[in-house]
Amino acid sequence: MAARVGDRLSCGSRADAAARPPPVTRPPPLAAPLAALLAACAVRGPAIHPAHALAPEAEVNRTFEIPVAVPIGDRRPDEVVVRAEVIAPSGARSRISGFPLEHGFAVRYRPREPGEYRYRVLADWGRGSRQVREGEFRAEDRGAPGQVEVRDGALVLEDGRPFRALGESRFDLRDPRWSDELAPETHVARMARYGMNTLRISVLAGCGRAGAPDRPGCLEPEPGRFDPIAARRYDAIFAAADRHGLKVILTLFASGFARGDPGQAREENAREAERGSPAAPEGFFTDPAAREAARRRLRYAMARWSASPALLAVDLLGEPGRGGAIPEPLWIAWAEDLAHTWKAEDPYAHPVTAGPVDLDRSAAADIAWWASPRCDVVQWHRSGEEPHDVHALARALVDTIRDTARLGKPVLVGEPAPGGEPGPVYDRTHVGIWAVSFAGAGVVARAAPPPARGADAPTPPERGRRFQVLADLLARAERRGPLQPADDPPTSPPGLRALLLAGAEVAALWLHGPALGYGEVVKGAQVTVRGLAPGRWRVEWIDDVTGERVATEERILDGEAVLSVPPFVWHVAAMLEKVEGPEREQQARRGEPAVGRGGRAR
Repeated sequence: MAARVGDRLSCGSRADAAARPPPVTRPPPLAAPLAALLAACAVRGPAIHPAHALAPEAEVNRTFEIPVAVPIGDRRPDEVVVRAEVIAPSGARSRISGFPLEHGFAVRYRPREPGEYRYRVLADWGRGSRQVREGEFRAEDRGAPGQVEVRDGALVLEDGRPFRALGESRFDLRDPRWSDELAPETHVARMARYGMNTLRISVLAGCGRAGAPDRPGCLEPEPGRFDPIAARRYDAIFAAADRHGLKVILTLFASGFARGDPGQAREENAREAERGSPAAPEGFFTDPAAREAARRRLRYAMARWSASPALLAVDLLGEPGRGGAIPEPLWIAWAEDLAHTWKAEDPYAHPVTAGPVDLDRSAAADIAWWASPRCDVVQWHRSGEEPHDVHALARALVDTIRDTARLGKPVLVGEPAPGGEPGPVYDRTHVGIWAVSFAGAGVVARAAPPPARGADAPTPPERGRRFQVLADLLARAERRGPLQPADDPPTSPPGLRALLLAGAEVAALWLHGPALGYGEVVKGAQVTVRGLAPGRWRVEWIDDVTGERVATEERILDGEAVLSVPPFVWHVAAMLEKVEGPEREQQARRGEPAVGRGGRAR
């Protein structure tokens, strides 16, 4: 996941070393000589001041890890404060925190400009803050993509290219069934093959009932104590995401507040009174000690994962109102406070979000959290038992997206549809991700293992292809320029719905068949596309399930086109491209052969 620092260290005298006991922690076993030097230097002299490093090589927009040895004695690692200051070539200063490893500590940093960097690391293990390391490194720009940012109400990459979130929400990393029994590398690589670019993962509050053994993989088995072995699972996800070009939404507090909800219930909340904290749900949001415990988790996550270019956003709270557990004023005040801490301390300014669930779309824009300047991305979920009908689902999704988009912020649908969908059709998944994307929002579809109530099946190729065809179409279109949601084009027959994303010289169109006779072949349909620039356009119809081309035509258009839709079942897509070149335009005006169905001249 991270580049590591190799140092040439200069240490104190042998007499100093003999006068001090050996530290409890050791640096990570990077290499035997380096480990020995770090361990020796950690105990020599009353002040720990390693000499400057050799300036090892880092990479712009890649995580760079600095191992740190601290003689903590009999203190617990979570009682030690490690902080670093990094000075960039431009002179910009970043102050970042370290975190405990299984052996020793580490500081993670992501260079954002090429050149020479300087750093120093301070630690306080009960004897006041003291410098424990300093050094230099060089960062080289090799073209690695940066993080996702919010600009002008949209998600974009650092180079300005639009970022359309499309992926899955894999809730529980503790249970391998949530990743279809795949290792993180294999799971993330499969997502990339399916065209997905976003993975939402969660840190569950439930760690096992009080008095019982902790569940394996629980990140925070008790407030303020973090399991480094469990944290490595998240490290592996971030590393795999970085290698395969995916972004990660990290939900820091995922449920754990509803009573009697298996795997998420308050009875298994790590902050129950039996574990030394106020009983959930209300006490978690109102008690000052519980608030500070939550802030410690936020700072731990920031220290460990904010340097990853794969981190898309921090999702503070997953579904706080699930089952009516948490009144809105309580969780909004909590989210405002935690968001303030993240924004004040995150050196990379990652977007902040939180995801309510089961909204009444008529009042969607009234939730105060979304209007807050501390909320960067409007996120909501639509789950539960209804709507199972795909036409009701599409209407609800599009209406709510348009309602919440009025806030002028990116919209993310954290879960667009209820679970429990059988294969091999996966039409609810299909309609959910296509409707959301063509309404202009990002989407991470729900994916959960059976036998949980409402669970989805794993993601086999039949389901993954739904994402892949959508991703390929939008990527092709956006190579010609940015796309924005446009007014719904008029259609016939009645009940046929069209959604349009349009740009200056390209447009993408998705048609959802009428509810009456859904699943039967639709013939003779028409759609009127308006606002196209005058000139010659190529219209390519695509089977939105298989990705196969259905028909193609070229036409001279002057602002409006009535398109005849080829026969289709359920739904179909089209890509419209303005074709350059006066010679071909003249040929089209003269009625000379254009490309017809199946790509053949007619």
